[in-house]
Amino acid sequence: MNREQAKTLVGRHFDVMWNRGDVSVAAELCAPDVVQHDPLTTRLTDMVAYVAYLGEVRQAFPDLVLAIEDVVAEGDKVVVRWTFSGTHRQEMRGLAATGRKVTFAGMSMYRLAGDRIAEIWTSFDTVGYLRQVMSLPGVSGAA
Repeated sequence: MNREQAKTLVGRHFDVMWNRGDVSVAAELCAPDVVQHDPLTTRLTDMVAYVAYLGEVRQAFPDLVLAIEDVVAEGDKVVVRWTFSGTHRQEMRGLAATGRKVTFAGMSMYRLAGDRIAEIWTSFDTVGYLRQVMSLPGVSGAA
């Protein structure tokens, strides 16, 4: 897979699975044993767990938009700098729905195996996110 194909694969992951919530393409885009590393979850080690997590986030933030800001591809890796925005409408991971609109920045690095996503490392402004949903002092919008 060349750089442009790798960027397209990850772009489809953002657009179709996250922004549209269409997980019917999960088997086409992700390896069955895809691994997700995320600061707010335990390590997810297969597609079933990853799709469930994605569904949980989309239920909590039904209007979520993951906007791709930058994409870099090299070898079997694709790195995406993104901005998340959405309204916290349902409970997620023990945090009751607040009805607050949140916006925060993050980055994800994807490792590809063949033509599938095999592993994802995500890092984001966790403190900024929590300040917004929990209405803690010191938040000034997107990071």
